[in-house]
Amino acid sequence: MKFAFQDSNVVRRRVIAITVVSVLSLLVGVGVSASTTKFSGPYAMAIGNGNLWVTNDHGNWVTELNATDGSLVRVIRAKSDDFATPDALAISESDVWIANGANNTVTELNATNGSLVRVIRAKSDDFATPDAVAISDSDVWIANGANNTVTELNATNGSLVRVIRAISDGLSTPTTLVASDSRLWVANFSGNTITELNATNGSLVRVIRSYADGLRRPWCLVASRSTIWVANEANNSITELNATSGALVRVIRAQSNDLRAPTAIALSPSLVWIANSTPGGNPDSSFITEVNATNGSLVRVIDTKSDEFNYPDRVVVSRRHVWIANNGGNTITELNVTNGSLIRVIR
Repeated sequence: MKFAFQDSNVVRRRVIAITVVSVLSLLVGVGVSASTTKFSGPYAMAIGNGNLWVTNDHGNWVTELNATDGSLVRVIRAKSDDFATPDALAISESDVWIANGANNTVTELNATNGSLVRVIRAKSDDFATPDAVAISDSDVWIANGANNTVTELNATNGSLVRVIRAISDGLSTPTTLVASDSRLWVANFSGNTITELNATNGSLVRVIRSYADGLRRPWCLVASRSTIWVANEANNSITELNATSGALVRVIRAQSNDLRAPTAIALSPSLVWIANSTPGGNPDSSFITEVNATNGSLVRVIDTKSDEFNYPDRVVVSRRHVWIANNGGNTITELNVTNGSLIRVIR
């Protein structure tokens, strides 16, 4: 398996050898059971209705797991779902929204049974390599990495509310967006900035672009009511911002190899969980960093071989568990949120 970075194509892509894709497609075509092909490039994850949903951007399907015991609920791969490099998902009370980066569509599924609600592909929605999805109240927000826009949809019927494309908004390869209270925060990978939008009307609140903030290729971010945490891939750092004012709280910089090309970040009540992996997807360079959310101090680095971290691309935290999607190993690692110990590796 090999990986490549394609900044010119707006988003970073995990690329596997064509022979692997061809063999996988053949196996699915002859009816391999869901339990045999549970994961193929697991990438985006979200928890809803007691289950963990995982997109597989190499296999073009979605896996649903029981978040209590890790057992398989279903693998969703109907042709009508139109999955094509599903790179992002978000879950509301009733629906699962999935952004398909390869065909510029958004798939909406029923969160209870996984059935198709609709595929959204209207030209006016202006999807262009949609890379991220967030939900706020009655709206669904899509970040389009290829044309530097954010699309807002009505969560009830999937209709277009607006497309945000103003130059003043500072959108430049938006790779992640997060809705928190009445704000929408967007990480701009190429622009080295964070854009804050009003989630009620889509207007600009501010663009954060100070060099002192340490923003260098901000790949992902996560928000609480008081703080915004940003993972900066290019300089091995984490930026903490005040969620009210956008002011810098601190920049946590790598020391003793505790941060390395951070690719994902998640919050538990008192901790920040960060996935790290150097370009190339070497399993030996993949690990999880745990940071104190109050003062930014290092809690621990988790890199036990049995955890099987292999190019970890996403982290999701529930009340008791931490879930890591290993895009390079086709597994999900589940950790204890209290002490970071291994619960299981799901394969």
